[in-house]
Amino acid sequence: KPKKQSKKSKTKAKSKAVSAPPSMLYDSSHRIRTPNANDVLCGRGGNINNHPGNIAFRSLVSEQKNAYNLSTNKNQKSIISQSIVDQIHSLVPSGRFLTKDETMYGGGWWVEVDNAKAVSKTSQALREGAPTIRALAAADNKSELKGTKGAGSTKAAKRSLGKRKRASYKRSASAKVEKEASREEDDQEQEEASLHPLIVP
Repeated sequence: KPKKQSKKSKTKAKSKAVSAPPSMLYDSSHRIRTPNANDVLCGRGGNINNHPGNIAFRSLVSEQKNAYNLSTNKNQKSIISQSIVDQIHSLVPSGRFLTKDETMYGGGWWVEVDNAKAVSKTSQALREGAPTIRALAAADNKSELKGTKGAGSTKAAKRSLGKRKRASYKRSASAKVEKEASREEDDQEQEEASLHPLIVP
């Protein structure tokens, strides 16, 4: 009788059949040995961060960070991410988003990722520092509102001061008129007393 295959061997066979090398996830027929100056390299490390294409990519991302993180419209955010990817592709020579393929030829080769992966990487870069950007924007809006309220209160204070000045002027003018009238009455009484023989001044 033929020997029955154990459960462990079946599991191993299945895992071998299902798993695929990372290189099969990309277009392996277009492996790149040396990226050009406009390529954006996916990954971590000083060499990747200092690559000219990555520096240019971060500059484009920095220009759009505020617009991206302050927008509440998902479609608008997607448009911003796609526009950055398109700008990289439009460079001469054309910039590509590359990731390392370590499975062939001893490693050190690159393959280009598809547009969805490039947009995803761009969106991730745009989201870096999002809480700080939103907090600063909220603080600016708050200070602007305070400034508007302060200007309104200053105007109200000026109006109130103007009213007080006008009332004070009216009171002083009225007092002046009354004083002059009282003086005229005194002068008239003295004149009458001097003319009348029975009145002793």
